[in-house]
Amino acid sequence: MKNTPCAASRTKGRIAADNRMNAGTQRHAPYSSSGSATDCAISVADALTKVFPDGKVFGNELAPAENGVRLEAARGEVVSFQVVLGAPARNLKSVAVEVESPRQGERSLASEVYRIGFVQTQKTKYATLRGPGWYPDPLFPNEPIELPLNAYRPFWINVVIPEEAEGTYQGTVFIRSGGNTLAAIPIDIQVWKIILPRQMDIFHALDFSLADKVSGFHKLYGRLDGTGWEPFARYMRYLQSHKINAFFYTHFLWDSGLVDVEQKEERYVCNLARTRKVLDLMERLGLAGNLWSTPIWYDPKVLFDIYPFIERFRALGEKVYFDEEFVRFLVEVSADLHKKLSPATAKRWFAYVWDEPRDPSWHFANMKLLSERLKQAAPAVRQLTAIGHTAIIDRTLEEKLPIDIIIGHMCGYTEDLVRRVRDSGRKYFWYTSNWSSSFLSFWIDEPAVNHRALYWLTWRYDVPGFGYWNSNTWNYTSYGYHNVDEQRTLSYPFSNWNVNPHNSAGSGDGQLFYPGPDGPIGSLRMEVIRHGCQDHQLLSELSRRAAHDRRASEMVARVRSEIGGLVTCDKSPRRRYSIGPVDLLRLRNEVGRFLNGNATGY
Repeated sequence: MKNTPCAASRTKGRIAADNRMNAGTQRHAPYSSSGSATDCAISVADALTKVFPDGKVFGNELAPAENGVRLEAARGEVVSFQVVLGAPARNLKSVAVEVESPRQGERSLASEVYRIGFVQTQKTKYATLRGPGWYPDPLFPNEPIELPLNAYRPFWINVVIPEEAEGTYQGTVFIRSGGNTLAAIPIDIQVWKIILPRQMDIFHALDFSLADKVSGFHKLYGRLDGTGWEPFARYMRYLQSHKINAFFYTHFLWDSGLVDVEQKEERYVCNLARTRKVLDLMERLGLAGNLWSTPIWYDPKVLFDIYPFIERFRALGEKVYFDEEFVRFLVEVSADLHKKLSPATAKRWFAYVWDEPRDPSWHFANMKLLSERLKQAAPAVRQLTAIGHTAIIDRTLEEKLPIDIIIGHMCGYTEDLVRRVRDSGRKYFWYTSNWSSSFLSFWIDEPAVNHRALYWLTWRYDVPGFGYWNSNTWNYTSYGYHNVDEQRTLSYPFSNWNVNPHNSAGSGDGQLFYPGPDGPIGSLRMEVIRHGCQDHQLLSELSRRAAHDRRASEMVARVRSEIGGLVTCDKSPRRRYSIGPVDLLRLRNEVGRFLNGNATGY
């Protein structure tokens, strides 16, 4: 990885164009080679580079702003780049980044501009990019900024490609200060003919929680039948726009407080009248959820803290796991919910019975009890369980538990394991988590290419589902965040938001974005995740063509070879891969050009 101060990529001089002209007509305005040096260092970065407040970068090298931005994209895709501003000579006030959206005649592409902020990480048990310190991640709304001497600030720019777009589009990024245009950076985007599907073709799951001891959502926004509804709907649309199509635990359904449980004819049933709004939103957005109200976790305190829905059983403590009334409650409530879902929704939803069972005795015994009882009560329900320990997977297969989908941890992946799962008639998905051995995850202090490569590897190994445990553990008291309780704030450019669990499992683990005043403050990581999902969609289309096209089959083989596989390093279970950010972006464009029917691009 490169580690280059962005001052080295400073623009050569002020724009010579007359600022009295209409700036909107100044596309590709020339840079002056004879004018005085500008006080603002301006560079361009790709979407796999992390830029730090001292000007250091990790990923690919920065490019001079006068070279412009050249991108290639599929229809229905979002492409991104960064503009990096620095103040190597003096303090600068009211510096603004504005985008004249790329156009083709009367057609234009929508664009979004965000200021990238920084959150502070602490010492961890794993190797990071540059140790503890300020890392780029939150995406704040665009506004003019102040640049202190020797400070550097990146801006993130998305360009949204509609499905009807095609050909070349051209636009401009303007950097302005004090009424002057400091730079006009040309944007050229070549749009391919291929259209990305609106939905992911893999089961792409994480979680979104409302529980106060997990996210603090109700404390921040209010309940869903009041002031919390509009923020909640914004979060759901944000996640769906970033290619999430399923929720592991569906905390927000059960923890909304809107599901009423009644006993009729000595059976537990759901009254969904007050939660219909939530279910309708999920159906409109195409989001799958978990109809099993409480995925079992082996620590009873954590179990009750993160699932308020089962508060009535807290007094049982550890006895709850095999309590007949508790088992009946879980099974009957979930089976009744399944009956009341629309046919389309019921087909997508699932029951997440147990979460990471570890003990081969009582963990497995309880998982078996619940799985078999649910199968009897609701035979059409798909059962799903995340199992990180291979011995538990083996026993699940040996005793033929009616679990349809096994989600194994990436650290435990072997071809033999997956073959045995698939030969049993089950599906095999995988997940990454906060295990220190994961290496590949969504931690703030990892390289951005790690986040994106997860989706290339998911395609590489033909795994039809990928999961990650949570997205909004802003107040996970078990992990020591306490952000909401301590009234921490998010502010640009440096926030006092806590992203470090007490056990240093991973910086930003389970916090993939941030709570804004009325909805999500996005993150650099979520944008990289979206790009990884889009890559997966391109690669999946390549695989479909390979079934009947020899050249596409050869292309698949070459891409898989260049990606490289999961390998162990230093005789430990930590998993690595071989592709770097330069080659990943090159391969992505080669795949797109191939699908577009041409072998060359820019």
